[in-house]
Amino acid sequence: MEIFKNVNLYDWSDFFKSLSVTIDLIGQNKETRNQNLKEKAKEVFGETHAIYTYPEIDPFSFIYTLAQRNTTNQKNVFFQSCIDTFELKTKLPTDWYFPTPTPQTKSLFYNKGKYADSSGNTFSVDILWDLFSDAVNDKNLDENNFKNVLSIVNVGVVKFTQTLFLINAKKFLPIDERTTAILPNSSSPTKEINKLGLPKYQEFLKFYNKTFPECYPYEINLFLSQFTGNGKQIPLKKSFCQVSTMVDGQNKKDYYDGFVQNNAVRAGSSGEHKTRGGEYPLEKVFDGDVVLVRRGTKNMAGIGVIIDNEYLVDGYDDNKAIKIIWINKSQRKLNNALGDWTGFNIATPNTIQKVKEVYKDTFDLIDTLTKSDSNTISNKNTQDNMANDNLNQILYGPPGTGKTHKLQNEFFEKFTIKVSSLSRDQFLENLVSELSWWQVISIALFDLENAKVNEIYDHELIRIKEKLSSSNTIRPTIWGQLQRHTILSCSYVNVKERSEPLYFSKDKDSNWTIDIDLLNQYYPEALDILESIQNFTGNEGIVIKNYDFVTFHQSFSYEDFIEGIKPKLEDGETELGFEIKDGIFKKICLKAAADPDNNYAIFIDEINRGNVSAIFGELITLIEEDKRLGAKNELRIKLPYSKREFGVPSNLYIIGTMNTADRSVEALDTALRRRFCFIEMMPDTKVVADKNFKDYNRFQIMGKINQRIELLLDRNYTLGHSYFIKDHLKNSFKNEIIPLLQEYFYNDCGKIGLVLGKGFVREKQISNKNNSIFADFDTKNEVDIIKSYELIPFDEIDFETAIETLLA
Repeated sequence: MEIFKNVNLYDWSDFFKSLSVTIDLIGQNKETRNQNLKEKAKEVFGETHAIYTYPEIDPFSFIYTLAQRNTTNQKNVFFQSCIDTFELKTKLPTDWYFPTPTPQTKSLFYNKGKYADSSGNTFSVDILWDLFSDAVNDKNLDENNFKNVLSIVNVGVVKFTQTLFLINAKKFLPIDERTTAILPNSSSPTKEINKLGLPKYQEFLKFYNKTFPECYPYEINLFLSQFTGNGKQIPLKKSFCQVSTMVDGQNKKDYYDGFVQNNAVRAGSSGEHKTRGGEYPLEKVFDGDVVLVRRGTKNMAGIGVIIDNEYLVDGYDDNKAIKIIWINKSQRKLNNALGDWTGFNIATPNTIQKVKEVYKDTFDLIDTLTKSDSNTISNKNTQDNMANDNLNQILYGPPGTGKTHKLQNEFFEKFTIKVSSLSRDQFLENLVSELSWWQVISIALFDLENAKVNEIYDHELIRIKEKLSSSNTIRPTIWGQLQRHTILSCSYVNVKERSEPLYFSKDKDSNWTIDIDLLNQYYPEALDILESIQNFTGNEGIVIKNYDFVTFHQSFSYEDFIEGIKPKLEDGETELGFEIKDGIFKKICLKAAADPDNNYAIFIDEINRGNVSAIFGELITLIEEDKRLGAKNELRIKLPYSKREFGVPSNLYIIGTMNTADRSVEALDTALRRRFCFIEMMPDTKVVADKNFKDYNRFQIMGKINQRIELLLDRNYTLGHSYFIKDHLKNSFKNEIIPLLQEYFYNDCGKIGLVLGKGFVREKQISNKNNSIFADFDTKNEVDIIKSYELIPFDEIDFETAIETLLA
């Protein structure tokens, strides 16, 4: 990969180790350590940085603040400043690939100068200095100190373990989104460590060490960050090559130590880089290929994965090599010797099999990570998943044929991401989509502690909220929300109309803060949300539903579906206001447009019960496949309320259901029909037959009833299989089938009798009366009494006999 060219892998770890040792020496004198480290911090970060302005300083905060420099230029400046200030005997690193927190992440291991937990219990800074010294000097960590540091507000598992890793990358490993994808049986490792403390963290470290034998944590971290999880940079491949540590030939130099120290293998010296098949196939190995490192005919030196083949550019050169990440450095003896061989080549099936016999653990890991569902992600919501399906579909048919059931049990699944490994962006988008502007601003300001509006705007949560919003006036929105929720005693905000909760405040320099006590009182969820963000590892076992479900009805409108002017009355307000609010379809469109790599859907049940033309409005044209965003004839329109351009993304499916027997619905016009693919769902007797009911011959009952309905009405009024597969068929007749037939035949019981038979319908007694029943009138004898019928009250029906009559 490009980022590893001209890089000495892991030289950052030597820098941090040297810095940590020097800081530990400063910490040996308790009387002077605070002042001495503060002076160093002033030289490196400047006198306005919070790490210098607070009365106390600790080594964890210093290391983490330094790691937070997130551009190469910043790193060069600040790391060189550390070298000069601390007089380190180390070079400026070339490899910057280590945990780099975002600038918004709180770098300090205390909150406003206090080392305290969420309950207000305070701790001495001594616990951080003691724990730091133990970490630097390879001593066992104190379990109580570990637990107390972890409980400090603004710390958390991710931040804590990342800092331990930077302090001593040969012993500790961060528990973050880079490393947790392969953890077995752990839905939330950060929660487990928070609950069980140091023993659980050590259990995870043992797992990593066992999975990557004799590899350092910094090697494990790099491999996991490159080849696993949603953030992986390189696909791991089951393509194997082999190299001998004696690449220059038998009885010549063994390069094993150089391979390990340099994290690279070479193909042989100039003039001798030959194999029996000719030139070494250096141009046939790529990033992600696996290297089997041999040390003679019976000994193996380990296994690595290629991250940069320098030979691919301009071929062989004595100074070039193939950079690898070691994933197993244990030397093992083969069960069966391989042929005498030196050099570099593609591994043969025979070689692979013999190596696999003694490195089964590593080959199992490779197999796991190269499966189609690897990296512990189960995501059925891929672009290929719906490749053969029309973007716009309507499932139609008689009642009870399973249209809504099909949505829930087949289509919902296609638009659901089931992940145990989740990217940070996916996690934050899913989180922010459920929050209002004042809630997002509250969390961002709580995280920043003290910030101007532009700094709040740059916070990652605000940027994600912006991406999910159709607004293009974000800064004014932030200003408005801050002022609306400012405490009444703040003299620098003159807005009269304010709304609960009131906990923001502004100083004369336009710096905004949030009252933590009031935040705890009015919006305590903010603290939990921020903690979940800070402790995010990507290994959370989350289900993301990339769809919305809505049922159309007669009063459903364009304003509900696309956008409209809606009343607005927030908590604490006394006056009613109005705002332009996005409808359900526009919201899902914005989410789909912000996440083009995944499919989204809106499911519309009973689509023909609403006035579809009025609900879709001008968007009836935009939903056509060739008019979608990114399509050949992409089309955008200006929405009437917001006056903003809008288009329908190509990864959004519109799937509806339609009951063909419902007479109280709107007819779908030709324009709508032309834009949808119609999928008929008729009664399926096989569903009934497969149930193998023993009480009645339900298969025949369904067939007889539907045959008769089709002759009397048409096939659109037949009864779906769902009416005949419930546990109690008698109740289905009483509560569903008979009432539905009454509606179909407008209570014409004679017609119902033709369907169900004499077991359910009888002639009315009044039909047997003669003309004497009528009043004395001239036309009395001219009346022909017509037979009339009625449903037999259900409690009078002999159900078994009635069914036999129905089937006769």
